[in-house]
Amino acid sequence: LSMVKKDMLVRLMDVPPHVTEEQIMNALLDHASNAEAIITVHSATVTPQETHNPLNRDAYVVFGDEKTKKDIIGSLMKANFETEGHVPRKDDRKVLEFEVECSDPYGRLELEGVEGDEAGGTIPQRKATIFLAVDDMPQKVTVLSAAVSSRQRIPKDKDAALLIARALDVKRKIPREARFDDVLEKLISDVGDEDILDVCIAYLRRVHLFSFYNGCVYSENVADVIRGQHATSTIHLRLKNADDLLQKTREENDDMYGDLQENDEGKTTDLLVMRLDESTRKALEQTSEWASSDFIVSPQVDALAAELEGQEIKTQQDWIDEHGIVDTDGRARCSFPFCRKLFKDGLFLRKHLLKKHSEYLKAEVAKCHDTYMMQAWDEEDQRPVPPIQVDCGKSFGDVPSVVTGGKHPTAIDPEPEIWKKEEERQKQIQEQEAPRQQHRNHEDDGIVESGGAPRRSNNFVDVDDMKEEKVELSFENVEVPVNPPKKKKKKKK
Repeated sequence: LSMVKKDMLVRLMDVPPHVTEEQIMNALLDHASNAEAIITVHSATVTPQETHNPLNRDAYVVFGDEKTKKDIIGSLMKANFETEGHVPRKDDRKVLEFEVECSDPYGRLELEGVEGDEAGGTIPQRKATIFLAVDDMPQKVTVLSAAVSSRQRIPKDKDAALLIARALDVKRKIPREARFDDVLEKLISDVGDEDILDVCIAYLRRVHLFSFYNGCVYSENVADVIRGQHATSTIHLRLKNADDLLQKTREENDDMYGDLQENDEGKTTDLLVMRLDESTRKALEQTSEWASSDFIVSPQVDALAAELEGQEIKTQQDWIDEHGIVDTDGRARCSFPFCRKLFKDGLFLRKHLLKKHSEYLKAEVAKCHDTYMMQAWDEEDQRPVPPIQVDCGKSFGDVPSVVTGGKHPTAIDPEPEIWKKEEERQKQIQEQEAPRQQHRNHEDDGIVESGGAPRRSNNFVDVDDMKEEKVELSFENVEVPVNPPKKKKKKKK
């Protein structure tokens, strides 16, 4: 809503589903005498109605200034009068009609060639009639209750609204120079808590479509807010002299309005205040994670990132200009030799290039990173390169070594360190083996003194101790199989 100014909004009715916002905008700009006129179109969510096509929707046109609005609406009125064949004495018409060219949503004027018909063909012309309401659209305004408007709540509500606004700025990636803190500093120099709260609530509604006093909810569609279908559509005003009214109400009838007082824990029992506190608490819990993700690695890195982003945008625009051919009549053609599609204007060609040939654009944009990557490479002490292989002899073979250093890269010889670790390992093995060997020697000495042989394990085999064994072979009961006699074959006559 930040771009919607007073009396700069008109409503479009019965917009067919096949008509896009870009087509509506182009149709309205055709009625503008100024080629630099600026308008935007926003479509609302489809709501089925009994008297209309259930798939049709409403849309809203936002004009950049009053001059553009008068110029376009005046041209539409003149076109409507010429269609009817007469000009009325008074321009009191409330609804105007205009036609929208909606032959192709991508703005193509030619069809792609198919197999057997390489030339393709032209797209058949198609138009739709849309109705424009001239009357200004009023906004919903509601006055808050006395308990919610109390001055005692202003510091608490201000802190909550500030935290929510800063978190949403981070979530929506608002530029730092356009965030709430900077806007507040430019608007008001000497401010109090009430002024900060008023500006913050208006900022949340107009920039983030967020309603603070109506459940702390936000909308994703600006047209739904304009039409009045969302909680954010309502503008809330605090009640004047709310504290005096509350005090007077308590004095006049304390029994009936006892729920306006605070309980023992200091919390009010007013239902509207309790609802506001609960919705604020949930909104703060949800947005606390968004605010924590806003940080800068360093001012130098942030400046380089902004500079690189600007170069990417410039490279993208140059690439689009180089791959488009614009005719004298405003039509644009894709310059890729395997494409050569024709479009209504450069806007549709831009969308085509970004959607169908984006892989070529990514290659061009990636070149913007080469300079910064090379500079970061030169400044790194430990460069992200594969380690080199150092020959450490037959014992250890090739051992990887990390490359370090900036302008003068070096690699440490790992062999001395490896030998040092090997010596420590051998020494540790000897220290562990010494008590085991001493224990085995002690057992062998005890057996020899007692006149016996040294103890050997059960699985020990002495290869020098030869033993003679006699083996008898017998073939008495051996049966030898006899092959059966072969059958005689009959001779063929």
